[in-house]
Amino acid sequence: MTKILSVVLAGLLLTCLVDMPYGYYQFVRFAGLVGFAVLAYDSFKRQE
Repeated sequence: MTKILSVVLAGLLLTCLVDMPYGYYQFVRFAGLVGFAVLAYDSFKRQE
C-alpha cells in the first residue's frame, strides 16, 4: 500500500509542474498532508 501511495503522491506533485487551476494545488496540498502523514505513521510503526 505504501508503494502505491508513494507513486500517487509523486504523480500529483509532478503534475504541479504543469499550469493547473488554483484548486488543484489546494487539493494536492491537502492530499500531500494526508498521504505523507500516513507514510510517516506507517514508517513509525515498522520501526517498533
